[in-house]
Amino acid sequence: MKPASEWKYIGKQRGRLDARAKSTGTAVYGIDVELPDMVYGVVSRPPRYGARAKTFNESDVRAMAGVLDVFEIERGVAIVADKYWRARKARMP
Repeated sequence: MKPASEWKYIGKQRGRLDARAKSTGTAVYGIDVELPDMVYGVVSRPPRYGARAKTFNESDVRAMAGVLDVFEIERGVAIVADKYWRARKARMP
């Protein structure tokens, strides 16, 4: 091993590159991004690993405001809507 006097990174303070953006509220996170014609999806999964959905009331979910599509996937039900919170709300009627 090198002697401590030759260490380049170990024991040195390193500033975080994102600290200023996070502390001033200017950081952009994935959930903050909105693109034209963007849709949002959420998945409702069964309570146990490996379980499958027995039934789901597709017509009630489709009737909710903003819901664009509802379909069964291998391990649950996927809901697509025009806004995130509408998809999330449709997941828990």
